[in-house]
Amino acid sequence: RRLVKKSLCALNSAPPQKAPSSRKMHMRTYLQLIDPERALATALVFLVSSVLVANAEPMPSTSPILTNPDVAIDQELLISNDNPYSLRRVLEAGATFYTTPFTAADGHGEGLDGPRAFQRKAIYPLSETNGQLPNYLKLNGLGAQSCFECHHSIGSKHSLGLETPGTLIRKIGVTGGSSGIASNAFINPHFPNPITEIVRNPPHVFGTGYTQQVALEMSYELTTRRELARMISKAEGVGGTYNIPDGMFKAKGQSFGSFSTTYTAANTWEDNVSGVNGVLGDLIVRPLQWKGIASSIRHFVRDATEFHFSLQAVEKFGTGPESDLDKDDIYDELSVGNITAWTAFVGMTRPPTFQEPAAGSAAENGFKIFKGTSDSVKPLIAANEKATMMCAQCHTPTLKLQQPVLHIENPPIPTPPADDDVASQMAYRNPNGEPSLPSLINPLLPNEHSLNKRIQRLIDTDLDAYITANGIPADEFEFETAVQQIVSEAVMQGLDGDYKISLSSPGSLQRVPSDSLPAYLFPRLPTSDDGTVTVPLFSDLRLHNMGQGLSDTVKQGVDVYGQKVSESLFLSRPLWGVADTSPYLHDGRAFSLQQAIAMHKSTDSVANPVIDVFNALSASDQKDVITFLETLTLPEVPNGKLFDGGGDMNGDGQIAQLQAQITELSKRPTLEQVQDARLNSIVMSAGQNNTATLKFYIQESTDLKTWTNQGSVEADLPLEAGKKFLRFALKKE
Repeated sequence: RRLVKKSLCALNSAPPQKAPSSRKMHMRTYLQLIDPERALATALVFLVSSVLVANAEPMPSTSPILTNPDVAIDQELLISNDNPYSLRRVLEAGATFYTTPFTAADGHGEGLDGPRAFQRKAIYPLSETNGQLPNYLKLNGLGAQSCFECHHSIGSKHSLGLETPGTLIRKIGVTGGSSGIASNAFINPHFPNPITEIVRNPPHVFGTGYTQQVALEMSYELTTRRELARMISKAEGVGGTYNIPDGMFKAKGQSFGSFSTTYTAANTWEDNVSGVNGVLGDLIVRPLQWKGIASSIRHFVRDATEFHFSLQAVEKFGTGPESDLDKDDIYDELSVGNITAWTAFVGMTRPPTFQEPAAGSAAENGFKIFKGTSDSVKPLIAANEKATMMCAQCHTPTLKLQQPVLHIENPPIPTPPADDDVASQMAYRNPNGEPSLPSLINPLLPNEHSLNKRIQRLIDTDLDAYITANGIPADEFEFETAVQQIVSEAVMQGLDGDYKISLSSPGSLQRVPSDSLPAYLFPRLPTSDDGTVTVPLFSDLRLHNMGQGLSDTVKQGVDVYGQKVSESLFLSRPLWGVADTSPYLHDGRAFSLQQAIAMHKSTDSVANPVIDVFNALSASDQKDVITFLETLTLPEVPNGKLFDGGGDMNGDGQIAQLQAQITELSKRPTLEQVQDARLNSIVMSAGQNNTATLKFYIQESTDLKTWTNQGSVEADLPLEAGKKFLRFALKKE
């Protein structure tokens, strides 16, 4: 004991030189770096600790959930010609992963020396003395056990059949909803100094598959415009320049500013993106999260599961003992197939729907003000061209989706190097000077990201085929024709290994009927005769400067290395479902829609002109705007059952039945009418011969206290079977 104590003192007397970081570094190699006394001390401590932690080599996951053969999905089988998994089986697996609280047995959490151990020690400074360090951090992830904990609310409603007027109950089918500020996420690789950097309120995920695919088609369109401009400039020779003027560099009718490119002697192009706005310089439209940091649901799931739970995906870290970068002695925690199922569940959640407000209603007036078409708002915006379309300038009511099919990519599995530092840099790719830590999104290299691969396929195949057949566009008309035809072809294609699900008719690609699928998928958005879908996002999916009042304190990285979103830029948050997603704004600081609107105004905010007009409206008009926004609700499960199949799963039958019940109820008297009628009414039941006897007793009094019988009046009344209301009144002759 004295020898070990002396050895520990020697270890603490002077810091050693930096040692190689490989987990398999030999003890002899390490001892060569330190002085003899420290070497002896280290050897003794190593000997003692080796006995205590024998057989601590990382082991493959044996999670009772994630490796359960009845639940887990094998990716190779899933994308094979002999796929044994039904779509329902995949979705139910994803639902399991989304809702189940994970524990250490599943790989949740980091080891004592995991990447965020220094942050956990700041929260629990005394815990390590007992050989324990809780896996709860919150201020940089590790703050939950399941997705459901932070995505579990779709609002409240008044319900028929409640005895207490005004009573609100929670809607049915909350999985995938948003959450209150108690569930806010904190992203800060520098904790504990400063305490916080980025704060995010959990958004709902309903209709996410539609959102991903709309953004993909927008990225295709912007990229095609860039590539055609490059081809035209190259055709003019070295120094040739092609300009796309302001307002014409667009996607789905939304302007992304202007773009120009010049062909150089090195057979490359110098792109001028200084006039591009609403998107980063790589022209990728990223629709996920508050600042638009991810373009792929799968990529976001991959990183969010590690950030919040420290469940590490094989597609991010590789496989085998060397991939255990969170050092919890468990590897292969999340398989590729399980991430596919998880992504399918999120991507196929039923979408919010939209119906035009009734003519003449307050909501209709509010919608017109929202779009800048109301007679009351026109005079206010006449002199302010920056407020011409009011809220709809950014919150575009609808965007059209050409090909309503969800594509889930099949990512490669990396090979982790033996050196932990190199492996972590490969996995996290944080910029120089940033800690190599999990984040809400960790970037991939551009050529590794699935969306960039899709765009490269468009350039190499669809664009090349069009130019070969039609030549380089000679004027603006041919340019626009080329854009539309190339994008129309590209949206029909995918990458090898994509797992595809129809957004309009789930199960059709797998040749299974809709009524065999979980109820939470339905209803879907209607499909037009041409196969397109109008998506009521209420967003242009562009980035906008929201001013100093809403600005973050730091830039936020995105899913591709080298790109960051500036502090004050935020994605136009899709407003479908906004009525049921309080609190509002990126960090939940606004507790009401009125507050959220007011907080759009601050120094440098692009929304200032619109908010100025809103503030000049009458109180009645402002209230009508709120009334309209309150119609944008999140969808309940139609039949109240999350996973039961069978029956009319698209909800039409249930809706028709409810409408019939409502029609029947509307024929009945109101509560006030019933109460008024009963003031002077009695209820009588038919007796023998379908008659009832009605008898009135006549009494008199001199003091209104004591009464004396004076006789009675009796009558037999014929009644139909059942009950009948009778009213009576005294008439003086």
